[in-house]
Amino acid sequence: MEVHVCGEIIGASDLVDHVEGAHCRWSLCTGTDWRVLQGTTEGHTHTDTAQSLQGEAVWAMPLDVHYAASSPRGWPKLRIEMFHQDVHGRNDVGGYGFCHVPPTPGVHDIDVVLWRPQGTTMEQWRAYFVGGHPKLKDPTMVNTMGDRFELHTGTVGRVHVRFELLVRGSKDQGLVLA
Repeated sequence: MEVHVCGEIIGASDLVDHVEGAHCRWSLCTGTDWRVLQGTTEGHTHTDTAQSLQGEAVWAMPLDVHYAASSPRGWPKLRIEMFHQDVHGRNDVGGYGFCHVPPTPGVHDIDVVLWRPQGTTMEQWRAYFVGGHPKLKDPTMVNTMGDRFELHTGTVGRVHVRFELLVRGSKDQGLVLA
């Protein structure tokens, strides 16, 4: 089976923090039955410095990866780590999120909800006055089941993603995709 994932990370909206210098690190994560035929599975968007947009960021980061898979197990997921810069130019975690790449061919617009660990009351006060929100020690926790459900988090915005998928050979795997 072959899956060609095209599209873009359009941008972010509904951000609760000041978004000067918003940017994100992204990666497409798959299972072990998947291999990349062509394209890049991770990257970093440019930094949006537009000050006129309140609670929004524009990135227009293209996605283009061609996969071959022996099994649909481990279907691709998009992991996002968003950051923003404070007034001193320091990068601070803006939020984390992930979504499954849709399993059907065609064009799909998806909003990825961003969240961030809340931390203790002292950490929240420190983040408010000094900066430096609590961050994850292991970012792979975002798209795996693991200990993520034990975290106390808050929603901090959403990232808009457009996927355009082509799938070939799915019937050979016993899949009937709409």
